[in-house]
Amino acid sequence: MESEEEYEVSRKAVEDKFKQLYDEDPELRQVLGKADPSTFSVEEKYQIIEAYIHQGGAAGLQIEMEDEDEEELDEATIEQMSAADKKTIEE
Repeated sequence: MESEEEYEVSRKAVEDKFKQLYDEDPELRQVLGKADPSTFSVEEKYQIIEAYIHQGGAAGLQIEMEDEDEEELDEATIEQMSAADKKTIEE
């Protein structure tokens, strides 16, 4: 299990890396839009860093965020459908 000191070091590393990426990459700032980065949790910042690194920078992150938006839209659309329409889709 991670000690309190190790947790703080990890937390600081995430905060520092996120700040570096955010400050240095205008595309990342654009992808994140009007969101206030100070409201992101350490976990959210870590997820953004991981996606940024593994998806090819801000462009990859943007694609991932668009996919999530499409999934939410699809779920919302399905919820609004009638029972008959849902049954048709399932067939």
